[in-house]
Amino acid sequence: MMDTVLTDLKWQSCLVHLDDVVIFSDTFEEHLKRLRAVFEAIRSAGLSLKPEKCHFAFRELKFLGHIVSAQGVSPDPEKTAAVAAFPQPTDKRSLRCFLGLCTYYRRFVQNFSKLAEPLTRLTKDSEPFFWGQDQEKAFIELKTRLQSTPIVAHFDEQADTELHTDASNVGLGAVIVQWQDGVERVIAYASRHGTAHRCQQCGPRCGDCAVARRCGTRDRIRNSHFVPFRNESDDDCAFLGAVTTSDLAHHQRADCELLPLIEYLEGTTPSPPRLFSRGLSSFCLIDGVLYKKNYGPTDTAYLLVVPTVLRKEVLAACHDDLSSGHLGFSRTLGRLRHKYYWPRLAAVVQRYVRTCRECQRRKVPPTKPAGLLKPIDPPQIPFQQVGMDLLGLFPVSSMGNQYIVVATDYLSRYCETKALPRGTAVGIAQFFVHHIVLRHGAHVVVITDRGTAFTSALTHEVLRLSGTSHRKTTAYHPQTNGLTERLDKTITDMMSMYVDADHRNWDEILPYITFAYNTALQETTRFTPFRLVYGRDALTMLDAMLLPDCTPSSVPGADQFVRDAEAAHHFARQSIRHQQTTDARRYNLRHREVIYQPGEHVWVWSPIRVRGRSKKLLRRYFGPYEVLRQLSDVNYEVYPQGVVRSSRPPKSEVVHVSRMKPYYAR
Repeated sequence: MMDTVLTDLKWQSCLVHLDDVVIFSDTFEEHLKRLRAVFEAIRSAGLSLKPEKCHFAFRELKFLGHIVSAQGVSPDPEKTAAVAAFPQPTDKRSLRCFLGLCTYYRRFVQNFSKLAEPLTRLTKDSEPFFWGQDQEKAFIELKTRLQSTPIVAHFDEQADTELHTDASNVGLGAVIVQWQDGVERVIAYASRHGTAHRCQQCGPRCGDCAVARRCGTRDRIRNSHFVPFRNESDDDCAFLGAVTTSDLAHHQRADCELLPLIEYLEGTTPSPPRLFSRGLSSFCLIDGVLYKKNYGPTDTAYLLVVPTVLRKEVLAACHDDLSSGHLGFSRTLGRLRHKYYWPRLAAVVQRYVRTCRECQRRKVPPTKPAGLLKPIDPPQIPFQQVGMDLLGLFPVSSMGNQYIVVATDYLSRYCETKALPRGTAVGIAQFFVHHIVLRHGAHVVVITDRGTAFTSALTHEVLRLSGTSHRKTTAYHPQTNGLTERLDKTITDMMSMYVDADHRNWDEILPYITFAYNTALQETTRFTPFRLVYGRDALTMLDAMLLPDCTPSSVPGADQFVRDAEAAHHFARQSIRHQQTTDARRYNLRHREVIYQPGEHVWVWSPIRVRGRSKKLLRRYFGPYEVLRQLSDVNYEVYPQGVVRSSRPPKSEVVHVSRMKPYYAR
C-alpha cells in the first residue's frame, strides 16, 4: 500500500519497504519540505501514523540490517556479529543458512563468489558433504571479511562512474566506483560464480555490460555517466558487450527452434523443419549466422534471425529503452521488422507491449470509456429522495462563511441551501435536521459523496435516527449524484452575476439565488420546483407590484388540490423518465459495457497529485487489484494485491467500472 501511496516520491524523496518509510535529504530545510510532501500523500490516501513509531532528523539510522549515514552504508554490527558467532556447519542445511546470512552483505565483500565457492559447491545435491581445508579456510575468511567491511558510498547520479569488470573461466566480477569530491569511493562489489555454460558463454570475450548484467549491477549504471574500465587482457572485447558473429552463431545453434533450420541449410539433415517449411527459400546462412531475406520496403537486404536467448533484450531495447519511448504495438513492431525476425514476431511483440507494466500504469486504453449510464428512478413524492453536497471553498464572507451546503429533491428539483463557516459534520447534521426533516419530513433517501463531513459518525447517527437511507457515490465518480453536481454549477453561475468586487457578499445573496432557482421553470419536469412542492406557483415581488389583484378568484377544494398535485407529480415523473431515456441513449453511444469476473485482476485509475510534480507526467493507474464481487452493473468491490497481510490489512474499495481496466501480467 505504501508503495502505491508514495509511488511518485519513492527514490526521489524517500525509500519504502512494506510499511517502513525513510526520508532522506541533504539539508534540514529540504528535509522539512520532503517530510511535508510525504505527510500530504499519506493524508490524501486516508492513512494515519503513530507518533511513537516515528523518528525524525536522524544523522544515522538502522534500516534493513544496515547502518545508513551521510558517509555511506555499512552492515549492522549486530548482524555481522551473528555471522562471526555462527558455528561450523555440520550439514547442507546449516551451510545454506550460513551462506544466506553472508550473501545478504555480499555487496560489501570483493570477490565474494570466489571466496564462497568451496562452500557453495557443497550445497549441490550431487556433492557429498565433506568439510575439508578449503571449506574451513573459506568459512573463516568470510567471517573475517564481514567483520572488517568498508563503508560503501551512496550512489551519486551526477558523478562519473567507473565499472571495473573481469571475467574468466572461474566466474564474473564487477566493482562500481565513483569519484566523489576528488576521492575514489566504492559503491558496490558484485560477483557471480560461473557455471560451465556461463563460462563458455562469457569467458575472456565478455563485455562490460554483459558482466554487469549477470552480476546484478546493470540498474546502477543505466542512467549514469558511465566510464568503462576493463581488465587489460580484454582489449579485444567490444564496448558495451556487443555480440560478435561467433556469439550469434553459437546462440542460434543452441536454440532448439532454429537448429533444425540451420542443419537443413548446411545439408546435414535432408528433411526441412516443419516450422519453416513454407518460407524455406527466404532463409540463408552468412558467415555461419542465420538470416532471412527482406522483402519489405526498407534498404536492409537481410533480417537477422534472433535466437530465443536474446529476444527479451531485443524487445526491451526496441520498447523499454529511453531511445525507443515505450511506444505502442504497431510502432514497436515496425522498429523490429526493419532489421530483425523470429517466428510469431507480431504475436510476441503484441504480448510484450500489452504486458508492459509502465505502459499499463500510464496509458489510457484507446477505446470507448467503460460503463453504461444507469439512471436513478424518480421518486413518487417530493423529498422522498434527496441529493446533498458541500460547495466551497469560497472567500470568507462578511458573516464569516466559507461553504454552502446544498440539497436537491430528485422529483421536484426543489433545492435547499445554507451558508456555513466550516464544512464540518456538525453543520451538515444541523442543516439536514432543520432544512430537510423539519420542513419536508423524514424517511428519505440521501445521496452524497464520500467526503468526511458526510461519512462521519455524527452524520451517520443523525441519518439513522431519522430513518434515512444513506447512499454514497463511488470514489472519483461524482456522476452518481449528477443532479446535485449540476445544481452546484448553476448556483455558482447565478451568484457570480451578483457578488461584489471583493466577493464578500455571496452568502447575503444566496437566499435570493435559491428562491430564483426554485421559482424558475424546469425544462425536464415542465413545472417550477415551487409548484411541485407547494401545489401552486409562487408570487414574486414583481407580481406584488404590477399585479396587486393576482390572487385567484376561486380556490380549489381539498380534493381537487390533491388531484392537481398528484397529476403534476405523475407528469413530472414521466417527463424525467423520458429525459433519462434520451440522455442514456446518447451517453451509451459513446460508452461500452464491460463485465469483470471475481478473481480477475485490474488496474484502478486514481488522480493522485504530488506537490512539485507535474500531474501530466504522473502515473494514472495503480494496482493490480483483485475483483472480489460485482455490486451492481457498474460498481465492483476490489482488493489491492501485492500488500503484506498483517493484523491491519488494507481495506477493499468500491470502484466504478469507468476507473478500471484489465491487468495483463508478464
